[in-house]
Amino acid sequence: MKMWLSTHALFFFFFFFFFFFFFFVLALLRGPDCAHARAPAPQHGAPCLRRDLHISIHLHSCIERKGESEGQEIPGTQMASPHADHPTSTSPPPAWTLPPSVSTPTPTPTLRWAVYLPPGEPSPPQLALATATLPDPTARAAIAAFLRPADRARALASRLLQAAAPAVALPGVGWGEAVIERTAKGGKPYVAFNVGGAWWPQASAAWKAAAAPNFNFNVSHDGAWAVLASEAVALVGVDVAAPPWARARSGAGATARGAAQLRLDFGECLAPSEWAAVERAGRAAGAASAEAEDAAFRTHWALKEAYTKARGDGLGCEFGGVVFEGVVGAGGGGGGVAGWAAAPPSTPTRLPASPTLVSQPGWVFELHALDGPAGHIVAVARGPAAQAVDEGGVFGATLLEPGRAVGGEPATPPSTFTVLAVRDLLPDGARAGYGQSVVVGGV
Repeated sequence: MKMWLSTHALFFFFFFFFFFFFFFVLALLRGPDCAHARAPAPQHGAPCLRRDLHISIHLHSCIERKGESEGQEIPGTQMASPHADHPTSTSPPPAWTLPPSVSTPTPTPTLRWAVYLPPGEPSPPQLALATATLPDPTARAAIAAFLRPADRARALASRLLQAAAPAVALPGVGWGEAVIERTAKGGKPYVAFNVGGAWWPQASAAWKAAAAPNFNFNVSHDGAWAVLASEAVALVGVDVAAPPWARARSGAGATARGAAQLRLDFGECLAPSEWAAVERAGRAAGAASAEAEDAAFRTHWALKEAYTKARGDGLGCEFGGVVFEGVVGAGGGGGGVAGWAAAPPSTPTRLPASPTLVSQPGWVFELHALDGPAGHIVAVARGPAAQAVDEGGVFGATLLEPGRAVGGEPATPPSTFTVLAVRDLLPDGARAGYGQSVVVGGV
């Protein structure tokens, strides 16, 4: 009898242990709602979550897409005290200047930068030299963790953008001197002003309050490009979506998939009205319908990514409930570049579409084509700082005027992206060793 009771007691113990453990893990994975007033989610099948695409290779490789490519660390990795070994005011930052062809008056808190990565660049020696210039050991380790050279190149470009942009956007801040933290839930990167009171120039606090009260930035990389967008007042998120030919370099297929195949793969990621827009784009393109449908899908996808990254929602966001209108005609289909080149085939252009987010007023969206209508598509989302998802409250503490509406910025955002090379983002003393590189000015 005692043996029977003991066996049953152990059975019930393990049963309840695994039961509660399962729901505990499920609760950790559950992300916040993407919108305060969300559109109805599709009623068939499981919801499309950002984390679902994190483990999918249909669009991009797993760690590349949902980790470093977003400028957001995968939860649980590389998150502990990224500024612990960061140089303070006792370690002066290296000298750094932008090339005259792309220079801008400083400080300039509203930026649109894009780095083009030609075939084979950076080479292994160039990658090692450029990585060594980064002052943060966590950043260097994150780059080295990637297995494929193309992934390491994109990760390097992302980190260099984050080292260089604050030196242009903020007064009194040198290259690589800004302390970059990430929000606990979504991993949204931000400049940790006054961390420990050691590095942020106190004399510049008045400037920030007047000119950039809610300064924040976002990065993304995919295919041949890494991009950064920053804003003085609005929350900002950015996402670049590569075409099939560029995804082939990342290990995915090079053939454009039409709406039917995309719907099988990602049915719950777009709302029915959005799938209808993708199909309309295909019908309008005639013989190039598959390319047009692929571009339209990627445009919707980039908009959803940019919005959730601006807020800092994290990988649990349900994309099917983030619904856009007015996207048809934004992406191209046919034409444009169809392979890697030593330099971008054209300068970035702002697309004429004006997408709107259903049930979420106050947000403004930009769409850009980096290298032709069939190439990389970039979406930029700008919204109210009060909608930032920040469970710890540390990022929110850097937003001095969260109630300020989009459109009240001191300066108009740039009309399009400025193109830089990896060499342009290196400290002046490292450029000679890195070697010659292509420099293309944006418009």
